[in-house]
Amino acid sequence: MANIRAFVQQLKQLVPNILDIHVLACGGCNPQDEKNPNLHFGYLLSHLFGLCSRVKLSSGVLKLFRNDLQLDIICNLTHIDFQMNYDRKLALEMISQNAPTLISVSLRFPSDADPSGLFWSPDGCNIEYPNLHSLRLTTWESNRNDSIQREYPDAVPFPSLRRLKMECRYMFIDDVVFRGNAATLEYLQLQLTDATLATIQSRNVFTPVSHPKLRHVDVDLTSHGFRRAAFVHYSEFLTNIGPSAPVRAFHRLSKDDVAFLITRSPPSSSLSNIQFLDLPNNVLSVWDIVGIIRSLPQLTDLRTKSVNLRPLPDDLPLDELPALMISKYGSGSEQFLRWRFTCEFGSFGDHVMCVFLLALVCPNFYYAGESRFGDEEATKEVENVIASKGFIDHEARLKGVRFGFVYLK
Repeated sequence: MANIRAFVQQLKQLVPNILDIHVLACGGCNPQDEKNPNLHFGYLLSHLFGLCSRVKLSSGVLKLFRNDLQLDIICNLTHIDFQMNYDRKLALEMISQNAPTLISVSLRFPSDADPSGLFWSPDGCNIEYPNLHSLRLTTWESNRNDSIQREYPDAVPFPSLRRLKMECRYMFIDDVVFRGNAATLEYLQLQLTDATLATIQSRNVFTPVSHPKLRHVDVDLTSHGFRRAAFVHYSEFLTNIGPSAPVRAFHRLSKDDVAFLITRSPPSSSLSNIQFLDLPNNVLSVWDIVGIIRSLPQLTDLRTKSVNLRPLPDDLPLDELPALMISKYGSGSEQFLRWRFTCEFGSFGDHVMCVFLLALVCPNFYYAGESRFGDEEATKEVENVIASKGFIDHEARLKGVRFGFVYLK
């Protein structure tokens, strides 16, 4: 033990400004090896944690070192990033012990775990994090998440929270995570389901004037937990959370949602601030995409699957499409900048034409990302489309669009 303390002191002298420690559990690691009973890895780990303020642990680390881990000397941590699997109880104990000083907490845990240990101690006392500014919760196998069927009426665990990222389904039946931080919350990432919305609305978490500093809301419409079209179903939520707290991003929309967007005119005030749209499960035509952009006047980024050019409107020849696009959608959007898509089916040339048609009505659109855009054959295809009849008249504008890593001369 004395040797460990001496080693830690020497390390502190050599590196006096240690801030971060990241510990990984390697396969086959066995700190409780009977052949080496005096290694005391847990004791060493405890003292190493005492040197820093930010700790990141991979799954299983605390379980491996638990026998001689000394929690009482692991204090004053400001940042904790844990992947909890086998060692949840010990991890939550370490987190709650550092509650007064923590600024940031990031946790990844199985979907059957109960994260309420963050703010509810085993002896039934509330735990408060007075200085916590950032909380990130992530699960794996998240489709199995069930709500924690317990309310915490007196708990106000995160009164200073600024960033809340819930990369999992909301698993509480009350508003405990949102409680007390309406005046400080600036960023919110949330998966919306019917159950989540019911909780938020029944507790009046969001009103048009409730969150004066909230400026970024990232909504994930997961494919599980919905009964109807999300934009229609969640219109009250969208209205309450904006315009002072605009929704910036939507992920994983259903067919009904996309159809609603395409036909929505004039733009809905509750959607008018969306800047990023992720449609990984939708196959759209270039005309659909123009409709979406016109419905979302602040949209800057779009992510989709493959895009359809055909069937062509009124069976027009390809060289007449640029004129049709300009005459029908001459005022697309000055805000739209980037479009990322996969090229799973259809010709590559058709996808290039779709990009250029969009560029003709979106004057600041400059980037189209797809994995095939980096090879020589793709570059030649792009150049051939620009040189073709109907497109050559717009050569200067079309050469301003960047295709992945392809830079046109």
